[in-house]
Amino acid sequence: DIPPDAVVRDMSGKTLYPGFIDLYSHYGIPEKNAGDNDARETRHWNESVRPERAASELFAHDAKSAEKLRKYGFTAVVTYPRDGIFRGSGALVLLDDGGHEESMVSKDTGQSLSFSDSGGDYPNSLM
Repeated sequence: DIPPDAVVRDMSGKTLYPGFIDLYSHYGIPEKNAGDNDARETRHWNESVRPERAASELFAHDAKSAEKLRKYGFTAVVTYPRDGIFRGSGALVLLDDGGHEESMVSKDTGQSLSFSDSGGDYPNSLM
């Protein structure tokens, strides 16, 4: 019996298959974060502290990378901004052939923090 609180979706004509989810990636995020010099962003004295960045705003669908990841069995990734110690919030993205908005499952999945920084001033070592 179907539980009374179950969510039932009509998937007629759809193909469902299992897949891996990469929980930490930089898929679709440019090498140099776009908007890093944008004056409207909050700034901290330390350039490595950028919690206001959002992967959902930096993300650009990358069909070639998505196809490669799908071949390895991945169907979705959580992507985060690059660089810094406090890097910003991530986004859960499907590895489909859709566009930016169609691929975005969640625009805010949590903050990314790192013990190392790819440049910048103090603190720039393992804490």
